[in-house]
Order: sequence, then C-alpha cells, then structure tokens
Amino acid sequence: HNRLPGEEDRVEKDFTVDDEDCAFPHSCTTGHGTQVTGIVFCAPEPETDPCENNGDGYIGIAYEATLVSAKVRWSNESVECLADGCSVGDYHPESWARTIPALVWAVDEENGAGARVINYSRGYVAYLLPSSASDTGPDSPSALLVDWLVDTYGASFVHSCGNLGFGDPPVTELSPPSGAYNCISVGAYDDGDTANRQEAIIWDDTAQGPTDDGRRKPDLCAPGVGINTTNATNGFASGDGTSYAAPHVTGVVGLMLEARPSLTPVEMHAILVNTTDYALLPDNENPRQTGWDDQGGYGMVEAKQAVKHRSRFVADTLAPESSETYYIGTPDAGENVVFTCVWHRGMADEDTP
Repeated sequence: HNRLPGEEDRVEKDFTVDDEDCAFPHSCTTGHGTQVTGIVFCAPEPETDPCENNGDGYIGIAYEATLVSAKVRWSNESVECLADGCSVGDYHPESWARTIPALVWAVDEENGAGARVINYSRGYVAYLLPSSASDTGPDSPSALLVDWLVDTYGASFVHSCGNLGFGDPPVTELSPPSGAYNCISVGAYDDGDTANRQEAIIWDDTAQGPTDDGRRKPDLCAPGVGINTTNATNGFASGDGTSYAAPHVTGVVGLMLEARPSLTPVEMHAILVNTTDYALLPDNENPRQTGWDDQGGYGMVEAKQAVKHRSRFVADTLAPESSETYYIGTPDAGENVVFTCVWHRGMADEDTP
C-alpha cells in the first residue's frame, strides 16, 4: 500500500513455506494483515500537516515507527486436518510451530529485528492449543511462550482477545494466547462514529474472560467497530473485530516508547490499564462500567493519558500473600487516586516459569 512503509522503511521476513500461495512478494487473499498494519502505520495524506489538517482522515497512530513484518500462515496440513475432523491436539503442533520462530525473530535484537512490541491480531481456541491444556490457563504452550518472550526479550505483546461466534462449536471464551500473564489482552468497543466517547459501548461480540484459572482478561478495550484502514488493493476498507482493536493499543505503546524509551513491558501494561476510561456495557440498560468487565476489561484505552503518565509508576515485585507500603503525595480535594498492579511472570525458559 502506498501509504504504508516502503521496503526501505520496514523490516520483514517470510516464515511461510514454498508450497503456500500467500508469501512475500505475492499478495494475500484476505488483506487482514494490511488492514491491521494501517491502523498503526498509515501515513497522512501527502502534502498535509497532520497537526493542522488530517487530509482524508486516514492516519496511523504511530505512523513514523519502524514496521517489522513477520509473515506466518496456518499450515496446509492443519487446514486439511480440521476439514477431516481431526482433534485439536492433532491440529495444533504444525501451525503453532511455524509461529514460534517468527515471534522470536521479531523481538530478538541480536539475531532478528529487535521489535519493542508485537501486535498479534490472531487467535483461535483450536489453533494454539493441544488437547491436554486449558485454552487460556497459565500452562498452555502459547501462554508459556508469550510470557517467555516478554520476560526474556523485553518486548510488549498485544493480543486481540477474540470474537464471539466463530468456529464449530462457536467460540465464547478468550482466544489464546490472551491467557498469558505478560500479554496485553484487548477487547473492542463501538464509538458510534462519534468524536465524543461518552456513548461508546463495549462491542458485544468481544470474546469473554476471565481466563480458565480466573485471572481478569481482557485488560482493556479499544476501537473495533467500523474501523477504516488500508486494504490489500491499495485502497481503504472498513472492518469490525478485536483484530482492529489490538493495533490501536499497539500504536499507543509506540507513542509511549517514543516519549520514554526506557519503559518496560510491565510498566506500560500497568500504565495502560491504570489510565483507561469506563465504557457503556452492552445490554439493554447500557449502564457504565464500574470496574473490570469480562469483555471490555478495565475500560477504553486513553492514548493521551497513557503517554502523559509515562513516569508515574513504581517498579517493584509483590510475592504471593505478601504486602508492601508505598507513600504518595496528598491528593487534591475530590481527586480520585487509582492504584494498578499487573501480573508479570518470570520465565526460566520457554516452558518453565
């Protein structure tokens, strides 16, 4: 797409195999990756100043960041396996095995691209899961791998938590790897195509938390309905889903890193959750959130507040069943003070917390 970074401005590697028909430089049939990419990287209309005039309105959240593209695709063997009615355990290994080296390459500074944040707008209950593990429990292979990536390489991992109704039987719960401790799991909200988010409502087709072991995921929500973005035919298209919500958060992470490059994944995770704004709930009465919601997390991402509060955190560790005392200044009268603690799991290796 002519509004996305060109070859000289991006880093890419193809992890598909020779017998697949969706490899660089060939075009993809769905354009899903191009649409997700545009939300972060779409450049302003030429000869316009985005600070004064949005031009045609298409502009990525962090369009001057460096794009790293690692191409993966479900294996043909896995697709054929599902068509023949094979078990989840038989389906999982080949496709997930192809994804792992792409993720490692993307974040490995010495032997790969050294990305600071991964956007993973992909996920399927039957896709990342052998039958011996729970979908979003802490011991699933996808959760262990994501926690290891974040802990080892210091890169944030942003994941679209999933859409309801896909698959047979239909998916209702979070898609892995949203169950990873170190993952920033993102639901979607509908802003009604308005500039004011007072009427924004959590998208009722967002997959539902919590995780299988009861942890509160998704973490937050972002715009995911009627999202206009780049498409694979050098034009623009509109789409719905948590796939479109996640890159909004990824873009905000990019802005936070631009403002404070030393931020770590756990620090950004905490700041993002701490600075959210409550949305309306998706039911007939539409009451506003008062806390965590199983589809909207802790509320809508607030880009300006996340960047503004980039230095307001304490990096420390609380052991299970322990307590710690922290002191802050005296708040102004009527001011709310919100403390946020987030999970971060240290990993000895890819399989061992």
